Amino acid sequence: MTQSLQLFKTLRVSISRMTRFDSRFLLVLMTLSAVGVLWWQDRQRLEKRIATLEARYNPIAIVGSAWGVEQATGAPNTRTAGDQPTAWASQTPDGQPEWLEVHYAQAVKPTQIDVYESYNPGAIYKVTAFDQFGNEGTLWKGTDPTSPAASMGVSTFTVKNGFSTDRVRIYLASDKFPGWNEIDAVGLKYGWMGRVIWADKAKASSTFGNYGGFGSGLAPFFGISR
Repeated sequence: MTQSLQLFKTLRVSISRMTRFDSRFLLVLMTLSAVGVLWWQDRQRLEKRIATLEARYNPIAIVGSAWGVEQATGAPNTRTAGDQPTAWASQTPDGQPEWLEVHYAQAVKPTQIDVYESYNPGAIYKVTAFDQFGNEGTLWKGTDPTSPAASMGVSTFTVKNGFSTDRVRIYLASDKFPGWNEIDAVGLKYGWMGRVIWADKAKASSTFGNYGGFGSGLAPFFGISR
């Protein structure tokens, strides 16, 4: 009986010590987590301030022709809304419906298409893609999710029944939405991890850029590294 009582006391002391240890460990873990969250928030605020200063005092140099089709290649780089030469623009603002076709270095089965509209958004009404045989299929059709009242925005189109492609075409009702409906970039998201690739070549129904020429109609494919 004495041995059992002693064993019980020893076990109770051990449990008490383990509980105190776990409480201290949990307290340290919570403190470290709180410090980590505060550090991350401060870092995000600092990065935003730096980006704002860079945009103000270190403008992006224009590579290629201003408003040319090549401005729709690569990742988005038009920082502010407006008639910026770092985005593609059609030859005329409202003369006719327009389309922009972007080409990618590899064929993927897209799950989502992100179109970065930097000026007078809202004109997109259809998104298509081409298969390996050159057949064009509709991936999305409807009303542009970015409102025409917005200064700029990213229109996201979910692809439910997609197929492998390296060529996407964006259709715009430019004649129904006043002003140049400019596009900065088109991202193709694919795979379960949601990886994104950017276009390396582009062509359009028309372009304001020098390479397409004023009144040239169909602008040639133009690829450029950013």
